[in-house]
Amino acid sequence: MWWKVEGAPAGLDRHIGSAVGVLPGGVEATGQFPVAGVVAVRARCNCGWRAVVDCPALPDGQVRAEEIWRTDHMLPLCALGEEPASERIGRELLGQFGDFLHNLPFAEVTPLEGLRAAARVSQVAGQAIHELLAVALRQGLPLQQVADALGIDPEVVHESTGYPRHHEQG
Repeated sequence: MWWKVEGAPAGLDRHIGSAVGVLPGGVEATGQFPVAGVVAVRARCNCGWRAVVDCPALPDGQVRAEEIWRTDHMLPLCALGEEPASERIGRELLGQFGDFLHNLPFAEVTPLEGLRAAARVSQVAGQAIHELLAVALRQGLPLQQVADALGIDPEVVHESTGYPRHHEQG
Protein backbone atom coordinates (compact mmCIF):
# COMPACT_ATOMS: atom_id res chain seq x y z
CA MET A 1 0.00 0.00 0.00
CA TRP A 2 1.42 3.38 -1.06
CA TRP A 3 0.33 6.86 0.01
CA LYS A 4 0.51 10.25 -1.68
CA VAL A 5 -0.70 13.73 -0.80
CA GLU A 6 -3.03 14.94 -3.53
CA GLY A 7 -2.46 18.59 -4.42
CA ALA A 8 0.87 18.73 -2.58
CA PRO A 9 3.14 21.73 -3.29
CA ALA A 10 5.78 21.55 -6.02
CA GLY A 11 8.19 18.67 -5.51
CA LEU A 12 6.32 17.23 -2.56
CA ASP A 13 3.99 15.34 -4.87
CA ARG A 14 6.95 13.02 -5.53
CA HIS A 15 6.97 11.81 -1.92
CA ILE A 16 5.42 8.37 -1.63
CA GLY A 17 4.78 6.84 1.78
CA SER A 18 4.37 3.21 2.71
CA ALA A 19 4.34 0.83 5.65
CA VAL A 20 7.18 -1.55 6.31
CA GLY A 21 7.06 -4.48 8.69
CA VAL A 22 9.38 -4.42 11.68
CA LEU A 23 10.93 -7.65 12.94
CA PRO A 24 12.04 -8.33 16.52
CA GLY A 25 15.04 -6.14 17.31
CA GLY A 26 13.74 -3.26 15.18
CA VAL A 27 15.04 -4.56 11.84
CA GLU A 28 12.88 -3.67 8.85
CA ALA A 29 11.52 -6.67 6.97
CA THR A 30 12.16 -7.00 3.26
CA GLY A 31 9.48 -7.77 0.74
CA GLN A 32 5.85 -6.79 0.54
CA PHE A 33 4.01 -6.17 3.77
CA PRO A 34 2.73 -8.19 5.61
CA VAL A 35 5.70 -10.46 6.27
CA ALA A 36 5.81 -13.40 8.67
CA GLY A 37 7.37 -12.58 12.04
CA VAL A 38 6.50 -8.88 11.94
CA VAL A 39 5.96 -7.40 15.41
CA ALA A 40 5.26 -3.79 14.39
CA VAL A 41 4.69 -1.47 11.43
CA ARG A 42 6.82 1.58 10.58
CA ALA A 43 5.88 4.48 8.32
CA ARG A 44 8.48 5.41 5.71
CA CYS A 45 8.86 7.63 2.68
CA ASN A 46 10.71 7.17 -0.59
CA CYS A 47 12.86 10.20 0.36
CA GLY A 48 14.45 8.14 3.15
CA TRP A 49 12.39 9.45 6.08
CA ARG A 50 11.43 6.84 8.69
CA ALA A 51 9.00 7.27 11.58
CA VAL A 52 10.57 7.42 15.01
CA VAL A 53 7.68 5.50 16.59
CA ASP A 54 6.45 2.11 15.37
CA CYS A 55 2.81 1.06 15.32
CA PRO A 56 1.54 -2.25 16.69
CA ALA A 57 1.18 -4.86 13.95
CA LEU A 58 -2.56 -5.03 14.44
CA PRO A 59 -5.04 -4.87 11.58
CA ASP A 60 -5.03 -1.05 11.84
CA GLY A 61 -1.23 -0.75 12.03
CA GLN A 62 -0.96 0.31 8.38
CA VAL A 63 -3.69 2.91 8.87
CA ARG A 64 -1.88 4.36 11.87
CA ALA A 65 1.44 4.32 9.95
CA GLU A 66 -0.19 6.33 7.16
CA GLU A 67 -1.47 8.87 9.70
CA ILE A 68 2.07 9.22 11.11
CA TRP A 69 3.54 9.69 7.61
CA ARG A 70 0.98 12.37 6.82
CA THR A 71 1.21 14.27 10.14
CA ASP A 72 4.86 13.84 11.15
CA HIS A 73 6.49 14.00 7.71
CA MET A 74 4.27 15.47 5.01
CA LEU A 75 2.29 18.07 6.99
CA PRO A 76 5.42 20.01 8.09
CA LEU A 77 6.81 19.84 4.54
CA CYS A 78 3.57 20.98 2.95
CA ALA A 79 3.37 23.86 5.45
CA LEU A 80 6.59 25.21 3.92
CA GLY A 81 4.82 25.55 0.58
CA GLU A 82 7.59 23.87 -1.39
CA GLU A 83 9.98 21.00 -1.12
CA PRO A 84 13.11 21.97 0.84
CA ALA A 85 16.39 21.43 -0.98
CA SER A 86 17.42 18.83 1.61
CA GLU A 87 14.36 16.71 0.80
CA ARG A 88 14.83 17.05 -2.95
CA ILE A 89 18.54 16.21 -2.81
CA GLY A 90 17.97 13.26 -0.46
CA ARG A 91 15.15 11.88 -2.60
CA GLU A 92 17.21 12.25 -5.78
CA LEU A 93 20.26 10.56 -4.24
CA LEU A 94 18.15 7.69 -2.94
CA GLY A 95 16.53 7.37 -6.36
CA GLN A 96 19.93 7.25 -8.08
CA PHE A 97 21.21 4.69 -5.59
CA GLY A 98 18.04 2.63 -6.07
CA ASP A 99 18.55 2.77 -9.86
CA PHE A 100 22.17 1.71 -9.35
CA LEU A 101 21.12 -1.30 -7.26
CA HIS A 102 18.34 -2.21 -9.68
CA ASN A 103 20.71 -2.10 -12.67
CA LEU A 104 23.64 -3.77 -10.94
CA PRO A 105 24.89 -6.55 -13.20
CA PHE A 106 24.71 -9.26 -10.53
CA ALA A 107 26.14 -11.79 -12.97
CA GLU A 108 29.30 -9.64 -13.14
CA VAL A 109 29.49 -8.38 -9.54
CA THR A 110 30.15 -10.60 -6.57
CA PRO A 111 28.24 -9.98 -3.34
CA LEU A 112 31.50 -8.83 -1.73
CA GLU A 113 32.07 -6.24 -4.45
CA GLY A 114 28.52 -4.99 -4.01
CA LEU A 115 29.03 -4.78 -0.25
CA ARG A 116 32.27 -2.84 -0.76
CA ALA A 117 30.45 -0.37 -3.02
CA ALA A 118 27.63 0.06 -0.49
CA ALA A 119 30.18 0.52 2.31
CA ARG A 120 31.89 3.26 0.28
CA VAL A 121 28.58 5.08 -0.16
CA SER A 122 28.09 4.84 3.61
CA GLN A 123 31.59 6.24 4.20
CA VAL A 124 30.93 9.20 1.91
CA ALA A 125 27.62 9.90 3.68
CA GLY A 126 29.35 9.64 7.06
CA GLN A 127 32.04 12.08 5.95
CA ALA A 128 29.39 14.55 4.77
CA ILE A 129 27.61 14.28 8.13
CA HIS A 130 30.89 14.83 9.98
CA GLU A 131 31.70 17.95 7.94
CA LEU A 132 28.19 19.36 8.32
CA LEU A 133 28.25 18.72 12.08
CA ALA A 134 31.38 20.90 12.25
CA VAL A 135 29.54 23.68 10.38
CA ALA A 136 26.51 23.31 12.69
CA LEU A 137 28.80 23.54 15.71
CA ARG A 138 30.51 26.70 14.37
CA GLN A 139 27.07 28.23 13.77
CA GLY A 140 26.00 27.37 17.30
CA LEU A 141 23.05 25.23 16.28
CA PRO A 142 21.35 23.52 19.24
CA LEU A 143 21.72 19.78 19.68
CA GLN A 144 17.96 19.25 19.32
CA GLN A 145 17.89 20.90 15.87
CA VAL A 146 20.90 18.85 14.74
CA ALA A 147 19.27 15.65 16.02
CA ASP A 148 16.00 16.54 14.28
CA ALA A 149 17.86 17.10 11.00
CA LEU A 150 19.54 13.70 11.36
CA GLY A 151 16.29 12.03 12.42
CA ILE A 152 17.77 10.56 15.59
CA ASP A 153 17.62 11.12 19.33
CA PRO A 154 19.74 14.05 20.64
CA GLU A 155 21.47 11.80 23.17
CA VAL A 156 22.55 9.47 20.37
CA VAL A 157 24.00 12.45 18.48
CA HIS A 158 25.87 13.59 21.59
CA GLU A 159 27.21 10.14 22.45
CA SER A 160 28.19 9.13 18.91
CA THR A 161 29.67 12.45 17.74
CA GLY A 162 30.56 14.39 20.87
CA TYR A 163 28.26 17.23 19.78
CA PRO A 164 27.77 19.29 22.94
CA ARG A 165 24.46 19.23 24.78
CA HIS A 166 24.68 22.99 25.25
CA HIS A 167 26.65 25.15 22.87
CA GLU A 168 27.11 28.87 22.70
CA GLN A 169 27.97 30.41 19.38
CA GLY A 170 31.56 31.56 19.38
